[in-house]
Amino acid sequence: MRNAAQGEMLLFDRGASQDGRWYSEYVKVEPLDRQETTALSGMSEPYAPARIDEPEMPIEEHDRAIEEGRDESVREAASVLQKAGKERKGRLILPTDMPTPPQYAGLLAIYNNPNSGLKELVTFITSRGWFTSPSTLYGSKGNPGIFQELISKSLATESKDGYALTEEGLRWVDPDRIMESQSDKAGSEDHKRLMRKTIKMLQDRLQLAIVGREKHSFDILALPVNEKRRGVWDAKTAKGYECQTSAREDSVKENIGKAERWGVPMVWVAEDNEVIDRIRHICRGGECMLVGD
Repeated sequence: MRNAAQGEMLLFDRGASQDGRWYSEYVKVEPLDRQETTALSGMSEPYAPARIDEPEMPIEEHDRAIEEGRDESVREAASVLQKAGKERKGRLILPTDMPTPPQYAGLLAIYNNPNSGLKELVTFITSRGWFTSPSTLYGSKGNPGIFQELISKSLATESKDGYALTEEGLRWVDPDRIMESQSDKAGSEDHKRLMRKTIKMLQDRLQLAIVGREKHSFDILALPVNEKRRGVWDAKTAKGYECQTSAREDSVKENIGKAERWGVPMVWVAEDNEVIDRIRHICRGGECMLVGD
């Protein structure tokens, strides 16, 4: 908190915590302007702002607002997951401020090449075949490029030393920050290490790795890029990843119903072939993935 800028705070919802959701909400508000400060300092009469851009919403409307999203990529992905969840028993809620796939590629480029210049970052992205269009990378006709968008959204900064990510940008690509929202159920250090490896593997495939806040959610939810519309995420092919450091039957059976509950296919992840074989035996099949060093 000592590093928070003016107008930035963490909001703790007591009602949500009593309901078992142990996480905070990041809130950023505009500082008061001179007119507002002057009016409030007098306290002689109630102050009525000239206009309210975003009226407050009741707490019960909060989840609905998250599902609806604020841009095309979020709305479309949230709609798919909501429909799948209603057909089952639950629903996964996506963050409203997810970066677009091009922005995510830029975040990963800066994260893997800190304090690098534009040329090196563009080479990192194009060498992986993620995005190659000059207009996407550099911008055109008044439309900003990837890195200009990151700066405008306060996800990155530029200096004479090159580009760097802000704390807000790091929370989308740094595995430890991604796992923070699930810190109370991330498990042992071995489990966290396996989650870090899985997140890194998904990032290498340009898949957005999200750690869900919902109780009994997947360890990791991954959204791939839509093949036909490269600027949005494809929730229809999203998958949940469950990291297993052992193949204890009670642990496997506890997680086995998540795919049906959330309406999303699940992949078992392990570092050992014996663990994979044991999981397949308990589940009588299922998609599994071996993650190495």
